[in-house]
Amino acid sequence: MEGNRPKVCVVGGGVIGLGSAYFIKDLTIGHQGVDVTVIAERYHPDITSSVAAGFWAVLDIVTVCKPEQLAKLRKWSVSTWDHMNSLNCSEEATEAGTCLSFGYTLLDKPDPHFLEFWRDTFFNFRKMGNSELEMFPPFRHGYSYITLLSDSVRYVPWLMNKLKEKNVRFITRKINSLVELAKDYDVIVNCTGLGAAQLVGDSRVQPGRGQVIKVQAPWIKQFVIAVEENAFYYIFPGPDTVVLGGTYQKDNWNLEPTDEDRKNIWEGCCKVIPSLKHAKVLRDAVGLRPLRDSVRLESELITTPQGRKWVVHNYGHGGAGITTHWGCGQEAAELVKDCLQKIVLQAKL
Repeated sequence: MEGNRPKVCVVGGGVIGLGSAYFIKDLTIGHQGVDVTVIAERYHPDITSSVAAGFWAVLDIVTVCKPEQLAKLRKWSVSTWDHMNSLNCSEEATEAGTCLSFGYTLLDKPDPHFLEFWRDTFFNFRKMGNSELEMFPPFRHGYSYITLLSDSVRYVPWLMNKLKEKNVRFITRKINSLVELAKDYDVIVNCTGLGAAQLVGDSRVQPGRGQVIKVQAPWIKQFVIAVEENAFYYIFPGPDTVVLGGTYQKDNWNLEPTDEDRKNIWEGCCKVIPSLKHAKVLRDAVGLRPLRDSVRLESELITTPQGRKWVVHNYGHGGAGITTHWGCGQEAAELVKDCLQKIVLQAKL
């Protein structure tokens, strides 16, 4: 690296990888910038990030992190909220698919943890009144609030274009081992999500299969998340379509839509909002959330034929990729900076 610009490779083309690349590209080591390359086997629209509705929300906090990581989850999420809110107030909001969205989370039993975790971030967060709950029988508990949406069909390409404007390079390639990259890059950033199970042998990573139906229903203006003891349904209106979901099937690798899941999603969502029976069905989609008992965001030295190399891991965000990607990208970039500074220091010894 001495005398040349540092070279960093980000492996993974989802929002976690793209967010990391955005901040790494802004780093300065000494008086030099950083060359950043993103490598992925697939990009939009053939990735899990492109199936996501793009709502800022963590539907199941427990699957995203351990209790001791909640403070970090809040930090990452609020940083992403600030980014999305700034984008929503800019002239680029339409291109990025970012907007405010009003709606409800309906519960079959009270959940004070939900209230404690999000009340200071969502706009106009409050408990639903009885007259509102009467619109959604049989739910007797719920919250009303305004959140932010970055529709993934627009947001992921927008973010990729931003990186290209910053001269980030994109390569389509399947990586079987991080060691393959050691001779060409000073630091490797592992944002492979579910792929980390095979790539780095992380047995704590498993899929959380999510199937959705995308429909045309322009009269649906508010989102609804309905949580029951053994099921949950959501209706997420975006700029162009309404996303109906969903499933959260652990250790299910099936990427093909199933008739049974489609039937359950359709009937569940129509039970919550009966007028959806008249929606025009556009397509079914499936994505595999990268579940882990906690987000892995840390640096590690690995052994390669070229010697020891720094790797920064940033994966295991479950269904909270959109919600955390900006904050996690910032922290990943700080870890990369620390690694590069250590490389410079070592070269001087």
